[in-house]
Formats: sequence, C-alpha cells, structure tokens
Amino acid sequence: MNELQSSLSYPVDLKKLKESLPGSPGVYFFRDKDLKPIYVGKAKNIRKRVLSYLRRDKDLAVRTALMMSKALWVDIVITDSENEAFLLESTLIRRYMPRYNVILRDDKRYPSLRLDQSEEFPGLRIVRKIKKDGAIYFGPFSSAQSMRETMRFIEKVFMLRTCKGSKPPVRQRPCINYQMGRCLGPCAVDVSSKDYACVVEQVRFFFEGKNKEIVRSLEAAMKKSAEALDFERASLFRDRIIAIENVVGQQHVVSSGEENIDVAGMFRKDNFTSVALLTVRNGAVAGCRNYDLDGGEDVVTSEIMEAFISQYYVGEEYVPPVILTSDKIKNIESFEQWLSPSGKVRVVCPGRGKKRRLVEMAVSNAEQLVEKRISEGRSGLLESMKDALGLPVEPYYIEGLDISNLSGKNAVGSVVSFVNGKPHKNGYRSFSLKSVDGIDDYAMMKEMVSRRLTCEPLPDLFIVDGGYGHLNAVLSVADGCKNAPFIISIAKADTERAEIADKIYVKGSARPIILPEDSPVLHMLMRIRDEAHRRAVGHHRTVRQKNIRRSVLDEVRGIGAGRKKALLSKFGSVENIKNSSFAEIVSVPGMTIRLAEEVLVRLKEGL
Repeated sequence: MNELQSSLSYPVDLKKLKESLPGSPGVYFFRDKDLKPIYVGKAKNIRKRVLSYLRRDKDLAVRTALMMSKALWVDIVITDSENEAFLLESTLIRRYMPRYNVILRDDKRYPSLRLDQSEEFPGLRIVRKIKKDGAIYFGPFSSAQSMRETMRFIEKVFMLRTCKGSKPPVRQRPCINYQMGRCLGPCAVDVSSKDYACVVEQVRFFFEGKNKEIVRSLEAAMKKSAEALDFERASLFRDRIIAIENVVGQQHVVSSGEENIDVAGMFRKDNFTSVALLTVRNGAVAGCRNYDLDGGEDVVTSEIMEAFISQYYVGEEYVPPVILTSDKIKNIESFEQWLSPSGKVRVVCPGRGKKRRLVEMAVSNAEQLVEKRISEGRSGLLESMKDALGLPVEPYYIEGLDISNLSGKNAVGSVVSFVNGKPHKNGYRSFSLKSVDGIDDYAMMKEMVSRRLTCEPLPDLFIVDGGYGHLNAVLSVADGCKNAPFIISIAKADTERAEIADKIYVKGSARPIILPEDSPVLHMLMRIRDEAHRRAVGHHRTVRQKNIRRSVLDEVRGIGAGRKKALLSKFGSVENIKNSSFAEIVSVPGMTIRLAEEVLVRLKEGL
C-alpha cells in the first residue's frame, strides 16, 4: 500500500495537534494547499517533534518558517520502531523529493562490475544497479573511465572471458582475445571449471584488496608449474604477480591494518553543499565519489550530514564497520542501530589523528567539487547578468561604489572589486573626499568617480549604491571619459510602498528593472552593493575615530603622547580637563606649571 494512502492526516492547527498526535515513533510529512508533500521527517516521538514546528516564527529558522507558512496539513505514518522510521523517511524523500528537505542529488547511477559465480565460466559485466541476486558486485566506481581501466587490467592479468551471455559460445577456434593472451578460451579450449574457479577467486580477492592472498596463491601455482617443467605456465603466473604488485604499489595506503572505512567529508559555500565519500578497503583508499545536496541553505551542518547518511545508506547491501564524518550527528545511537541492528557499525566524527586526516582529505575533495560548481555557476551567472541588464559584454570585472559621511563631515568613498564573480581584494580602494562642503551625496559620488576614472584598468561594470539620481550624477562625470564602463545603480526596496525587491536603474530609463526576488543576478548585484556599503562605512568609522582622537591637547607644544594619555586617564575627557582647576592639572605626572597654564588657556579659547 502507498505510504501516503495508509497515513493519518491532520490540519496544521496547534490545538488539534496537541490533542490528537501520538507520542510513538514514525514519519511525518507536511503538505501544501495542493496536498503535495513539501517536507518529510522522522521522529522518535511524533507529537513532540511536530509541535516543535509550531513555535513563533521568530524562534524558527528562516527556511523552516517559510515552509510552515505553506504547510496546511500534516500526515503521519506510525512505525514499530525508530529504525523503521529511518527507512521509510529515506524512501519517501527519494520518491517525492520534497521542496524543503535536504536532497542527496545523485543524477546518475555509478557503474559497477558484476561477477556471477553461479555461472560455470563467469565474466565481468558492467551494470548500473546493484541487486541482491547472489552475484558479487565491485564498485560503484567514481567514473566510467576508472572502471574500464580496471576492467582492462583484469582481462589482461586474470584472463576472464569477455564474450556475452551466461555461457561461452561454442567455437571451433578460440577468439582473438585468446590468441592475444587475454582470455583462457573456454569457448574452444578445454578449460576445467575448477581452474577457472581459481582465477575467479583471485579476481574476487583483488577487488576485496586481499592482494597478499592472491600473491601467495600465484606463487604456489608458479612453483608447482616450475617443478613440472611447465615454464611457459610458470612465467604466466610470474607476470601476474608482477602486475598485481605494481598496482598495489600505486595504492594510497592509509592504515597498516586491513580496515574497511567510509569517510564522508562535507563542504559548503555560496549555497552549494557537497559531500565527498572516500572508501577505504583493507587499509587503502579504493575510491572517492562526490555528491551534491540540494536544500542545504539555512540548515545546520549536523542535519545535512544526517540527511546524507540516511539517504546514502538506505538499501545499501554493504555498510562498513566504521563511518567517519566531518560533522557530528546528533542522534548518533539511533543512526548506528539503524545502520546495523547488531551494533557492528560505528559513526564517528574524529577530532585528531590519522582518522581526522582522512576526514580532511574527504573535505578537500568536496571543496574542489563546490569550487567547480561555483565556477560553472558564475560563468552562467555573468551571461545572465549581461542579458538582464542589456550589457554589451559579460561583466567579468565589476566594481561597486559607495560613499559615507556624517552630516557632510569626514566624507569618504569606497570601491570594491569583483573578478569572475569573486571578491578581488587587491582591487579595493578608499577615498577621502575633500572638495565638497556640507551634505551633498551626488557631488561626493561625482568626485569619487572622477578620481577613479583616472586609474587603469577600468572595469566592465560600475554598480552605484543609490537610485536614479545617483546614477545620473555618476553618468555626468563618466560621459566625458572615453573608456568609461557601463554603469547601473541599485536601490533598496521601499517597504512603505510594498516593494519586495531592490530596483535597478540603467542609463536612459527612469523606470527601474525589477528582477525576481530569487534571481541569482539580483543576489549578486545586492552582494556587491552591500560589500561596497560595508567597506565605506568601515572606512568612515576609522577616519572619524582618528579625527576624534585629535584634540586641543595636540596643539599645545610640549604635550606629547605620554602626557596626553596621562591627562585623559585622570580626567576622562577634554571637557573634564577644561572644567578642572590649575592645581588638579599640574598634579598629573609629567605636567609642569607652564604646560598646565598653556593647557587651560588653550581650552578656554576653545582651540
């Protein structure tokens, strides 16, 4: 029966849910107005877990609050145990791909090699799905190329048949692979099933990393052939030993023992989340597979790792005794029990040592995948920005501009630089604006832009923080520059007018461009604008504090840093010094009668 059909359904109403929800383990899923599942979760106590979503919005994460604003119904499926809830949750997530779940995005099935020992003369076959059919599977391989290289090695060294079908075809003469020394030729040559089974066993040992057993077996066979004066056969075994030892020498050994470990390392950046899974078999790294996860924004790392583990291992025929993770999982005991009811699987987040270095290796692999995704995304983003803004070229080099002042005083300007969508700190600049008296943002912006245009290289795009007036002020300066970049301005949404998205102004149109609220182009423009604003405000604060530190005391000859510090330490401020008596001032260590008189005179004059 379909899980949704067998579930119990309730309206999302706090009072009704308090009265009716059971406190047993199970799975819950929220549905929207179209009855579409938008989130699936598991719980040891359904009542307690579901009610936790009905707290005040300000107590929920942004993503969760948005989800609950769309949830109208909650369905539950009661299970006999928390282990069953784990399995059912993973099944439902894979089936319905709910909008607000963290989804393990595995677009393709990784290839594996299948060896069916029930056949008299089995051969390796490429498959995309592992079944519980009694056959032995090797993999999955991280790439088809690595799998085919392995397959070619097996065919060359162990000489398994490569012809199709469960049985070798009957031929009068063997195939060309036999003539090339790459097949034992059971199709035409009298090969005993016992000898062939020994070769199959050696292949199995090879995939399981039991290379010592293979070498011992081959050395025994080589010795036996040599004693029987069958030197041609002995040389064949010798070549196999050499080939296997060469492969073993290239393996990255991470443990002196024969450990089987999976290592999950997660990396997050710019709304991209990836997990790299290293497989260690018999103490050596056997492979690495990378996975993207969707829906990880505003989700804590422990929950993302929990989602990955639960979705990856559901239905897996083999789970190693140790799984290392880069991030801790909260309900670790439940996970271990679900992964192995017999308690043979441990999920560990190591803090140091060899195992921690393994985790860092996995994280490094995940980071490379994220950077690749970001780079690919930037390329498409810049093209989308060109189309959305009507730019003549893709804006590979962008600068954001902003000013900051306090009632016209200590005015500064700031320029931030982005190259290929990434901050370019070497291109950041700050300006002290001195030609404008009083409050005149347009004049200040014009001064900064005119000074920036005198320095090469110039960017492809200027982004000005402000509205249409700021844009026109900048254009009045840039129009006289031969190589001036394309210029736009971006203004924040006016909430009093019920505006929901920032407005973008371009030359020649007083009507702004309004991009969708979730537009990646809009988010990039806002990010650059906000970075320019942060830089300008920070620089203004530094300049203002520097000026505040200067006082009348700096104008008194003989008052250096030491005496100034002593005066301010005792009186607290210049105003307090001004209101103090001559005797109090002269009593400060380092002060003389002449200096005390000079300080009082200067303060009274207000210099």
